[in-house]
Amino acid sequence: MPQMTNCRPAGRKLQDLPGPPAAPPRATSEHVAQAQLVARIRLFLPGVLAFAIPNGGGRTSWEGSRLKAEGVLAGVPDLLVAEPRSPHAGLFLEVKRARGGRLSRAQADVGRILREKGYAVAVGRGLEDAWSQVKAYLDDRAHPARASWGPGGALGTGWGPVSDDLLS
Repeated sequence: MPQMTNCRPAGRKLQDLPGPPAAPPRATSEHVAQAQLVARIRLFLPGVLAFAIPNGGGRTSWEGSRLKAEGVLAGVPDLLVAEPRSPHAGLFLEVKRARGGRLSRAQADVGRILREKGYAVAVGRGLEDAWSQVKAYLDDRAHPARASWGPGGALGTGWGPVSDDLLS
């Protein structure tokens, strides 16, 4: 029996061999952007209390019913920055991909309710936009007129009247 010295077909280089098709380039996922944002908050703003609200994700029907009974509510934003800044009680932040990613009808409705209850509410499109939303909310000197937060105000991507093209 001849000894095998090379597993490649004769005359072909390894990089020339067919392999699985390359995945198309994807935008950074919401998960990655949110995880990076939380890491950045904890590193650069250690005194700030910010935490995730785990409403999304695939679940079994049993888990879903159990969580719903515990109070999970569709449409609640991803993160709460639990730092009051007058006149707001805190900042709820929905993290979306930098490109794409739309608010659901439930997210739009909950966002409006939260604003009516005195919270600042914003959508961060990608890591850098989400980071700037958090920094703008926390920086009193940059935005002294907090009453203007929301559509057209300091957090121009906040919830307001939502057109159908923003909803999924």
